Amino acid sequence: MKHLLYCLSITCLISCGLGKTIEDATTKAVNAIDEAISNLSFESQEWRTVLSDALDKIPDEIKEIIGNDMQNLVSESIAVAGVEVRCNVDFFRTRLRQDLENIKRKILKQPLVERDAEICQTVPNLIDMNLSPNDRNSITFTGYDLRNPDVKIFLRSGSQMIDHTSKSSTNSNYQLTVNLGGNGVPLNSNSSKIILKYKNNTLSEIPVIQVAPEICDSKAVNTSPKKHTLVPTKTRGDREFDGNGPRITCSVKLKLSQDKKNLRAEMYMKAKETKSDWSTAEKTETITLYNAPNNWIIEKISTNPTGNHKTYLDDDHALDTYNIGEGPVQRMVFTGDLNGDDIGRTQVEILFRPISLQLRENKDCVVSRFTLATAIKEGKVSNKLKNDVFDAQPVMRTVVEQLNQ
Repeated sequence: MKHLLYCLSITCLISCGLGKTIEDATTKAVNAIDEAISNLSFESQEWRTVLSDALDKIPDEIKEIIGNDMQNLVSESIAVAGVEVRCNVDFFRTRLRQDLENIKRKILKQPLVERDAEICQTVPNLIDMNLSPNDRNSITFTGYDLRNPDVKIFLRSGSQMIDHTSKSSTNSNYQLTVNLGGNGVPLNSNSSKIILKYKNNTLSEIPVIQVAPEICDSKAVNTSPKKHTLVPTKTRGDREFDGNGPRITCSVKLKLSQDKKNLRAEMYMKAKETKSDWSTAEKTETITLYNAPNNWIIEKISTNPTGNHKTYLDDDHALDTYNIGEGPVQRMVFTGDLNGDDIGRTQVEILFRPISLQLRENKDCVVSRFTLATAIKEGKVSNKLKNDVFDAQPVMRTVVEQLNQ
């Protein structure tokens, strides 16, 4: 009997010790990832170092759980150097933070959050068939998750929509190139648009212009959204930060609805205690900031950058106010640690600045006035097309001149 009790005691010590080791390793890994997410802010230029440091801090036993996910993220980030130039400065950092959140969810055995493909830039923004084939032999899309198998390329030719995804290639999750050369997408006199779709949702349309095209009207508008308060809810620990921070992260990102009729803001806030029991409050909320008028859609969000991010360590009971230099958010006012229970009162008040949008008529046309005028201004169309457009619609000359001012 004594021998049995001795064996049970040893077994318990081993298993309990192992469980404690795994628990400690999990906490270290989660804290390392949370620190990286916080450091991937607008102020941080050393984002590759942030990722590498996080990888170094994750214990080996946790690396076995997440496989190569973290290493792949570090390696993939090397391929996005040009994204900083082609898109706004925080474009890929937003997705890196989301990638880190999913790695953390995998460690904690929580459901992963599905990420949608997105586009930030297309070059060129139209195909002029009056140019020589060598001057219109490819399209490059820059965005998020473009290796996703649900990303498809279609050619609209007459009344047909033809899948030409096989004529596209990717060298990273952030860039997709469509071949328009001799062995690429076959353009002819019936071609009118090249369309990039994700799960049947149109992310980008590239007009194929044969002659002076039918043009949709367009106009610029500004909208001034009301301020909004985001109150995160408890996800871990108790409701008291007890003077241990919290470390606060907040982000706001503008995005369009699938039908491009609504402008939305996706807002996120997290407040995490800096010591055990790591009390945490977290929430993501999406609100509508603007609805396009009837018979119009939003062609472009002109405000740049289209998102803002702030992270800091709260060290007192006072309100913390941060003025944001550019982007959709003018000011963030945080309530962090307070006397008594905090979670439920911890919050951020987000004040928006006027947001600039480009609208176009919601009808079946080849190209909008704004898109065509921009291409003419940037010298991306042939002289023949430019002169044909100016002859057919003299107002276009004025529109281009206004863009040059």
